[in-house]
Amino acid sequence: MHPELTRASETDFPFIKNLVPYYIYDMSEYMDWDCNPEGRYDGCDELPEYWEKSEHHPYLIRMDGKTAGFAMIRPYPMEPERIEVGEFFILRKYKRRGIGKRNAFQLFNTYSGKWLVRVLDQNTGARLFWDRIITEYTKGIFEQTPEVYECPHSGTWPMQFYRFESQSRQQPDLLAWR
Repeated sequence: MHPELTRASETDFPFIKNLVPYYIYDMSEYMDWDCNPEGRYDGCDELPEYWEKSEHHPYLIRMDGKTAGFAMIRPYPMEPERIEVGEFFILRKYKRRGIGKRNAFQLFNTYSGKWLVRVLDQNTGARLFWDRIITEYTKGIFEQTPEVYECPHSGTWPMQFYRFESQSRQQPDLLAWR
């Protein structure tokens, strides 16, 4: 098992855009979202910004050379000093194998500083994942607050906000798989 986190290139944009409906579909289980009138699950309207803005960072997550998901990192618009996990998706086939954890840790280690992870309240699967990951990574030193997020594209959402700090803790066991 060889997970790999790589910076996505411009040529990866259409591929990641094609994965977005699976990401939205997975969240629909918790969010009670319906497909659009054309029968698709669309979203991530801000996706192009990850390739257009220099402070935004798109990543592909691979497993043994095959795509396992993606991660999008950016400054949080309301607190630009914080690095935000804008989007994080692991394909179902690769879930519960430690791939998400390893890649989240790698991102936290790559960008040391103040972090923010926002999770939709109703997305209990993601909340369990991020609770576990952030608690382990920070050894329990983080702040979790319920807040309302106003998305310019999709409305107002109750969320859990996780704030913490990372330091470049390049641990051999976390980087051996790169």
